[in-house]
Amino acid sequence: QTLERQIAEYKAAIDDKKSEATTLNSQIKKLENQIGYLETQIKLTQTQIAQAGLKIQSLSNDIQTQEIDINRQKKNITATIQIINEYDQTTPFELLLENNIFTSILNQFQYIENLHGGLQEKLIKIKELKTNLEEQKTDYEDQKTSMESLKTQLRGQSLVLDDQKDEKNDLLTTTKNQEKQYQVMVSDLQKKRTQIE
Repeated sequence: QTLERQIAEYKAAIDDKKSEATTLNSQIKKLENQIGYLETQIKLTQTQIAQAGLKIQSLSNDIQTQEIDINRQKKNITATIQIINEYDQTTPFELLLENNIFTSILNQFQYIENLHGGLQEKLIKIKELKTNLEEQKTDYEDQKTSMESLKTQLRGQSLVLDDQKDEKNDLLTTTKNQEKQYQVMVSDLQKKRTQIE
């Protein structure tokens, strides 16, 4: 009778473990859902990192273009200033002696006036380019900071994902081991009972 009682106790324990297994299955499903969620979050973060990288590359190219344009404008201004200086060295009397025609002198004065106006426009253009360049550099730095933040977030998500996977595996291993132990005990007790009978 004690064997029958032990067998009944172990069968009850197995039934308890089976109901526990149902609960464990729901825990495993919950862990699997959390793992799926984290994997999706990781993919989203990786996509955001890639997009930030593309934005940074684009801004870097724009910055280079702006710097080239500024240098070109500076060279144009330097050339214009040199031409103006050459004309400023020449007195109106020297111009009159060089060009016997009065209209030619007027054309040269008009040309100098146009150079001054062009110089003013180029200076304004350089100021605009520099302002634009500074804005792009600020945006570039913001994008880099954002990308570093996303990379940190990705590392955190990966750690949580690994923890969730480990927890799931531990739960499965523990449950399987406990079930095997109870089945072995019941089997042993049933063998003993058949030997006694």
